[in-house]
Amino acid sequence: GSQVLVHTGSGDRYLKLPCPGYQPGQYLDLESNGYHYKLEAITRVTEETCEVNEEDAARIESPSTMSPTVTTLATDYSDLVWDITAGNVNVPHDDHTHYFCRIVKVPEIALLSKHHIVSLEPIIQPGNEKFVSHIVLKECMAPPSLGETAQMFEDHVDEPGMECYTSDMPDCWHFCTIVIGWSVGYPGIKLPEHVGLPMGEHFGGATYYRLQVHYDNPDMESDIVDNSGLRITYTGNVREMDMGMLDTGVSVNMLHMIPPKQDLFTSTGHCTSECTSQALPEGGITVFLGFFKMHLAGRKIRVRHVRDGKELPILIEENNFNFQDSKLPASGSEVLVLPGDTLLTECEYDTSDRTSPTYGGLGTQEELCLAFMPYYPRTTLRSCRSGATFSTLMESFGVEKVVGESFEKLLSFTHHQTVGPVAQGDRREIVQKLLTEVDVCKDTIAQLSDESFYGHYRRQRAVLVKILMKIKIEAPENLKGLTIEELFETMNWSKEGLEISKVLAQEEQRCGCFPSDGVMQLLEYQPHKIPRFTEL
Repeated sequence: GSQVLVHTGSGDRYLKLPCPGYQPGQYLDLESNGYHYKLEAITRVTEETCEVNEEDAARIESPSTMSPTVTTLATDYSDLVWDITAGNVNVPHDDHTHYFCRIVKVPEIALLSKHHIVSLEPIIQPGNEKFVSHIVLKECMAPPSLGETAQMFEDHVDEPGMECYTSDMPDCWHFCTIVIGWSVGYPGIKLPEHVGLPMGEHFGGATYYRLQVHYDNPDMESDIVDNSGLRITYTGNVREMDMGMLDTGVSVNMLHMIPPKQDLFTSTGHCTSECTSQALPEGGITVFLGFFKMHLAGRKIRVRHVRDGKELPILIEENNFNFQDSKLPASGSEVLVLPGDTLLTECEYDTSDRTSPTYGGLGTQEELCLAFMPYYPRTTLRSCRSGATFSTLMESFGVEKVVGESFEKLLSFTHHQTVGPVAQGDRREIVQKLLTEVDVCKDTIAQLSDESFYGHYRRQRAVLVKILMKIKIEAPENLKGLTIEELFETMNWSKEGLEISKVLAQEEQRCGCFPSDGVMQLLEYQPHKIPRFTEL
């Protein structure tokens, strides 16, 4: 043990510890006058002394006087627990799907020395099991060009949280990307013994996180209050490898369209070789686990792996996907992904009981096609997805040209354009031009004139689909004058589904290659096609 001396002077009281060889961030256990403290905020370290501001360190009410005591410096770094919960959320009774978000900050000890997250388990409030669909933790980091992360997020730490993806959600919350999570059916996640997820931006991880809880209330039940969340186990016994997370698949927006009357319809997204060449180290990364995200129509998902024009064995897959009962994350032998590799994410959906198209979106009646792959060593690459361009979507229906270009231009001002050039032109002028090209109702006009509409993902999805249905076809000649809605009414979906899937996979897609902030692209935008390769 070592002597700890408590000083009370003209300034703040502080604890002084003789600590030759002390490592900042180690726990300091202190007993004094019957109180027990966990001291986590070492503020000054000299060659022989560590000093702790008592107001920062004593998390329990401090006795009025303290005497010198003997302490033991923790050196075994036993596992620590960090519970993150939603904080008594009122789950809406008038909405099938609700996404709740709040900002949290790592425990102070993780800011003083490097710590690794090593496991995760759900904390589901008893009685609310059927309402909690999934919970994710997103790392929040400011793009370097926009300043310090703390300046953006510190003031939000004590806020109660809010609905995600609305105009009320602060813009900076979009600088948060999924790093770990839980879905219904998973008992939890335990990382391999040599891998840990770093905490604290200074130590290669994140200091601020966005907790995101997806609530599903199909029966519109009232008076549901929830405080579910995640239990994070972390340690100061730093592991050999820092974990990163790579998500691939189809970008989540209304341009991801799945026809009705399909036994198994395949949607395809890809991570380009240009992205992996730019973002991965020379020795590549090792993928050791896989998580999948689809909704109610999802049946199968896989990530195919292509190198030098030849397909390698499937990276990860799930052939019996069930949204209501997710299985343990896919794992097996560790797989090396090298710079220049291409990753294809394919999702298969059963819409045989549906009578109208299903669009990409956050609601459980909408669809997702996402694979999340933990890997090491950690790199800047976080997200590598793609999605059909508007012209590719039209081509899949046999439409060569539509009347006007305003709808496609409008998409660039919403959350429903899969990456691309920065929005250009005057949005109000584009909207006015669109109203001359498309016959829309008064409610749609009101939505397009409302500034808050452009920050609200789910409102946009509904309105944009309504506008899409009213767009008129200019070519080919046999479809000229029809609206997209009228075309859909004549479609033999069962017969046309396979060809639609092929066109969406083979023609131009917008491809994203994103770092941890989730916003600033690692590559200059350009459309891509999936390259030809020799199948396995």
